Amino acid sequence: MKDPRDIFKLPLAERIQLVQDLWDSIADETADRPLTEEQQKEIARRIAEHDADPASALAWSEVRERLWSSVAEPPADYRVDTKTRIEMVLERSHSWPAEDQQELIEAARDIEARRTGVYVLSDEENAAIDKALKSPLIPEEEVLAFWKARGIS
Repeated sequence: MKDPRDIFKLPLAERIQLVQDLWDSIADETADRPLTEEQQKEIARRIAEHDADPASALAWSEVRERLWSSVAEPPADYRVDTKTRIEMVLERSHSWPAEDQQELIEAARDIEARRTGVYVLSDEENAAIDKALKSPLIPEEEVLAFWKARGIS
């Protein structure tokens, strides 16, 4: 790319990825910077405010909905078709920490299972079932007697 203005000719998904990559590089460089005294005071004030009235906290989904309803134009992810939005999220997910990527995989598997009625076990789940099948089982009568002795039947 000879002319920096060529960035504006990139497809939307690539421009969004470029912005994400730039933002990540800024975050990486500033992650270890100490907070200013003003920032520390603001954090302390917010914690005290929350401690005084924990019920005033809002769920992220509510905050996000309020934000989007207050702007005239939704973010770029919301101005493209669903397939493109999915591709954009999946592309960005490559830079996420492994635990976040795993959470995305599990959420997608749960949705797929709900839609198809077929749940495909993960390797961990298969291993746990194999282990359970190889362990000694307690007869059902003993289990029922255990619960009955505790008033639960």
